[in-house]
Amino acid sequence: MLYRRLTIAELETLTQQFIHFLAANGIAGDDWGRMKTENRPRMEAFLDDFSDMVFQTTIEKTNYLLHTEAKELMVFDMQENHSHLYSFRLKEEAEFSFADCKNLHEAIAEMEKSSPIQVFDLKRTYRQPRDREIFILLESGCTILQQADFEAIRALSERVRK
Repeated sequence: MLYRRLTIAELETLTQQFIHFLAANGIAGDDWGRMKTENRPRMEAFLDDFSDMVFQTTIEKTNYLLHTEAKELMVFDMQENHSHLYSFRLKEEAEFSFADCKNLHEAIAEMEKSSPIQVFDLKRTYRQPRDREIFILLESGCTILQQADFEAIRALSERVRK
């Protein structure tokens, strides 16, 4: 396996995609039912292959990641050969917490009003292949961020640093 097997909850949200995956591999519903009881190793191999396909497809489309803690908001721009991190750290005396924000736009609005904030802008060359780095970040609690939200964070970073 390249990544990890999807959990039952994750698989349940992808039921239709899994059915299409099985059909593309010549496995009908009845065959799958028998395989689950009669050929467990083959069934597990299909689950592993499907999981890898889902992760690979998702990771290939991922360019921006968000990680939020109570006093720090980090956005990763996952470029081809390196990542670019925009980090916003609240000082202890800050009156709000990122954990209290309902969404990214509320966090941005709060940061624009807040003066005790530190901004970091760092580039780092990948130590592992890009896909693996993204997977590690996702597993550590990052969520996928849309380009428009990334652009809003980058613009805020530029305004705060001026």
